Amino acid sequence: MQPLNPLSCPLTGRLLIEASAGTGKTYTIAILFLRLLLQARLEVEQILVVTFTEAATAELRMRIRARLREALQQLRGLAQQPPDPLLRELLDGIDGRQEAQQRLEDALVRMDEASVFTIHGFCGRVLQENAFESGMPFEVELISDERALRHEIICDFWRSRLAVLDLPQTVWLREQWKTPEALLSALQGTLPHTGLSLIPALGLADAKLAWREVEVRYQELCTVWAAQGAEISELLTTSKALNRRSYNKSVVTKALAAMGELIEAGSCPSCLAEKQLERFTPSMLEEKTKAGETPPAHPLFDLVAGFIAAHSSALGMRRAAWLREAHAYLLSELARRKEERRQLYFDDLLRRMQQALQGESGGRFAAAVRRRFPVAMIDEFQDTDPLQYQIFSGIYPGEADNALFMIGDPKQAIYSFRGADIFTYMQARRETASAGTQYTLDTNWRSASALVSCVNALFGHKRLESPFIYEPDIQFQPVNASTTADQAPLRLAGEAVPPLQFWLMSGEAERPLDLGPARERAAAASAGRIAELLNQAQQGVALIGERPLRARDIAVLVRTHAEGLQMQQALSACGVSSVAIGRESVFASQEAAELALLLNAIAAPEDEAQLRAALVTSLFGCSLSDLAALAVDELAWGELLQRFRRYRQAWVQQGFMVGFQALLHREAIPQQLLSQPGGERRITNLLQLAELLQLASRERPGIDGVLRWFAEQRADTSPSDESELRLESDAALVQIVTIHKSKGLEYPVVFLPFPWGIGKKSDLLLFHNPASGRLCLDLGSDDAAAHLALAERERLAERLRLFYVALTRAKHLCVMSWGRIKGAEQSAPAWLLHQTSDGGEPRVAMPETLQGIAADIQRLAEETGAELLIEALPNEATASYRSSGKECVGLRVAELAGLVPHRWRLASFSSLVAGVESEWPDHDAADGGIDTARQTAPLEDIFRFPRGPRAGTFIHSLLEHCDFGAIDQEGLQAFVQRQLQSHGFESHWGEALSGMLRDLLTTELDQNGLQLCQISRADRLDEMEFFYPLASLSQPGLQEVLAKFADYRSSGEGLSFDSTEGLMRGFIDLVFQHQGRFYLADYKSNHLGNRPEEYHCEALEQAMQAHRYRLQYLIYTLALHRYLRQRLPDYDYQRHFGGVYYLFVRGIRPGSRHGIFYDRPPLALIEALDRLCAEGQA
Repeated sequence: MQPLNPLSCPLTGRLLIEASAGTGKTYTIAILFLRLLLQARLEVEQILVVTFTEAATAELRMRIRARLREALQQLRGLAQQPPDPLLRELLDGIDGRQEAQQRLEDALVRMDEASVFTIHGFCGRVLQENAFESGMPFEVELISDERALRHEIICDFWRSRLAVLDLPQTVWLREQWKTPEALLSALQGTLPHTGLSLIPALGLADAKLAWREVEVRYQELCTVWAAQGAEISELLTTSKALNRRSYNKSVVTKALAAMGELIEAGSCPSCLAEKQLERFTPSMLEEKTKAGETPPAHPLFDLVAGFIAAHSSALGMRRAAWLREAHAYLLSELARRKEERRQLYFDDLLRRMQQALQGESGGRFAAAVRRRFPVAMIDEFQDTDPLQYQIFSGIYPGEADNALFMIGDPKQAIYSFRGADIFTYMQARRETASAGTQYTLDTNWRSASALVSCVNALFGHKRLESPFIYEPDIQFQPVNASTTADQAPLRLAGEAVPPLQFWLMSGEAERPLDLGPARERAAAASAGRIAELLNQAQQGVALIGERPLRARDIAVLVRTHAEGLQMQQALSACGVSSVAIGRESVFASQEAAELALLLNAIAAPEDEAQLRAALVTSLFGCSLSDLAALAVDELAWGELLQRFRRYRQAWVQQGFMVGFQALLHREAIPQQLLSQPGGERRITNLLQLAELLQLASRERPGIDGVLRWFAEQRADTSPSDESELRLESDAALVQIVTIHKSKGLEYPVVFLPFPWGIGKKSDLLLFHNPASGRLCLDLGSDDAAAHLALAERERLAERLRLFYVALTRAKHLCVMSWGRIKGAEQSAPAWLLHQTSDGGEPRVAMPETLQGIAADIQRLAEETGAELLIEALPNEATASYRSSGKECVGLRVAELAGLVPHRWRLASFSSLVAGVESEWPDHDAADGGIDTARQTAPLEDIFRFPRGPRAGTFIHSLLEHCDFGAIDQEGLQAFVQRQLQSHGFESHWGEALSGMLRDLLTTELDQNGLQLCQISRADRLDEMEFFYPLASLSQPGLQEVLAKFADYRSSGEGLSFDSTEGLMRGFIDLVFQHQGRFYLADYKSNHLGNRPEEYHCEALEQAMQAHRYRLQYLIYTLALHRYLRQRLPDYDYQRHFGGVYYLFVRGIRPGSRHGIFYDRPPLALIEALDRLCAEGQA
């Protein structure tokens, strides 16, 4: 490859520009953009720049804009600093500086129209602009997440297939994948990859044939055993040729028992006791026969061996066939259902684009795109896939009137899990080789020259073959170093620091360390050294240039969230604060699991088990003793239950976020989390989850819909842009970053505590066919062993690329832990440091001593001249860091300049009558003050049902959740029993409560036959919360209004409350509509006696008077009056308001008026109260 000169390279044709870490890829794109503007005279919207994420498009747009602005300032002579040499050379070579200045001014004005897109954004734009040529529907919904649809489809597949399976196959299926979600998870890794080929090409029919052969073998086995089982048992028990340590009495007994169970099964089972049955196979018998002896022989032994092999093969075929069929069904149904629903997922845009290019009008379509975008630059080209490459190859054939720049670094291709395909890059490299249009960026502008030399040595030393496995398609080209970073070097006590340091460790007696202890030691040593560096910085000893090293200059790079957490804990133990940045999904966090419990409790607060489960999470921090105390404190439990009912009601009526915010603040959850280790991280996760749930609630209305969505997201924790863990703090802290997330970033100092990691082994055997380059999934072919070797080679290659990314993030210093660690021989550093070939294929020869490991590294340093430091891993951290606070920004509490009215408050009925504020509804906190009861009631009728707040809350919950129309005895009793169980009441109250419900629902409330059982769910609002403003409500003013109406005069007498401004708040138990009129009702569980007759008119009147319930329903009536006035265009109080019912539920019986209080306040009174509340005077 030739070094790229961005000022002289062609601006037409197809160019591959291969970058390396820190070589100025984005800068190159910006310079090429300038050339295309000024030399090719293209407009900003004609130059297509494509990358892979929204964040990258924003950065590219910003960097291009900055470069245009800098060039314009230079042309105007207004630049504060001289331009870099390339920009100066470009501008000096331009004819017509006035025209160039005008073009740059126009470009900056129109920069918002610049064609800088993600690849999906580009395809969407082009398909819409060329709808006729592309066949793109005009009205289509673009969906950003199709996981819910995938789940729906796989559940349909599961149900349809399960319905026709016999019992043994059903058992087998559930053994393989317990749930449809597990089956979907097994397929998840295949979905990002376009054009995936599944092998072998076997279906369920082939699997059935294979199983029939197994059944034939099984019957043969049974026949032989039936005839000769005793003989075989005797042979195994008494043979002197067998080694009796391997075939002792216990072993033989177990083997015979396993064979007996197999035979007695009657049909071939899918699950075998294979370990025991192998005792009957010739290979095992021969292996365990004494030297010089002849192994026991019998025809059955060969039958068993053949049966086990056939059984294993058939089950493998069955599993492969199921996966293939599920995969095909999923893909076909995804396409069909999205077509049916007129939806497109992001990846569908690419498929539509390819179809348009390959269709009958493909040539015209491609030409139209080229006219619109004569030049395209693809950033991060190493992350492309076959479909994307086909699209751009189809649009830009490399002719003289168009250009395609493919810009990327194959050594940093680390996103295969997203569908990126390095083999596509390799294909493009081969295809451009003959044209002579391959270029390389050969100067590192990021790192110190000594560190650049170390990286060149590590990946380019003479003893190393194929540093990135796939030579010659991915080569390591040593890069030059600029002197930029050397101008402000890292120094300790005035001395230069070796830029690449290896810390070596091993177990006792040089044995390899287990991974757990190795990680603990490396984390502790890294944390200790970081604390030491920060202490030295505070002392003025650790400097970058002239300034002290800062915490935010240091990054610890890890592979996984678990590794990051371990490092964060180690740093915390040394007094060092840190912030974690990664690509993990917030749905996989502990907060997601605990929030799921909390939301379930809000959805059904009456379920005491769910409520207790929420309380013991770290969100609340209740201990077992706290729960025990709540269990015996009815008042506290009742208050807690009421709060959760309020959260649920707020969610239902005002949206998820309203209810969630109320819960956060009322229950002090942020304070609870912030008092725990990692509190900032935890509260960040919780708030991010809340935002995602709020967004989901718009798509999935109702509590159940949101809970289902949340469960789906938690089952599939692959991160999306929205679910990726957010930064918990923007303070100047040590950065803990996953390697994937660190790509494109730089840090002065980098620690790699766990570079030996090889990642989680995939359950899918994915590999690229060497002949075609096509990605394949082997589900169990005859060549699986060879394919596994190819897959392992690909995984090693990706580990090497990941290690290259990690190593090249450092600007001045990289510290790496290494040594004798179990499994390290499969890692990237082992391939680079300890490779040998012995004249054959290169392989890792890991030394068996630390001295040998150090010798390999030392030899590398001597051969290359690289400045490497090799030392023993420091002992466990002893350094402790205490920040001087110099980096902290001084904060002070802002002072309020305005005034807060001291009378402004939240008022309620309770606060008016008792002088106390109440945020929760009145659910009969106390019994009726009048108790004329005589002990004449049956033991368990409704009059004996417990009294008090807990009972009142339960009865209100019963009525809130009751379907008024379901009045059959059996249905009511089942409903009541569920409610009793949820609330913790004994089940023997079921009959009394269901009888009370039936009586209440079927009693006629007026002379026209109104019954609650006539009211549907659609015609009622339960627990309706209201707020309305109070301009100035005073005790004298209220008494003055009520005194004008004789029936209500006493309700205002004796009140004592301060004048109030603010809001009136309350909760109406029931608002319902009947025959065009609206009523409000309040349930009262007050105990007025043990017989219905004692709930007569006078007793009700006395209770209403004693508790000032008239004032309560006047407040409620005004709320409903205002509500209806806003909602009904032709609202008229006389015509639309039906009145107020206070229902004393213990005394209501059909055929009487006992327990029913009714009133319809006069309009004049309501209007007077309205004026009083709105204006402060009646």
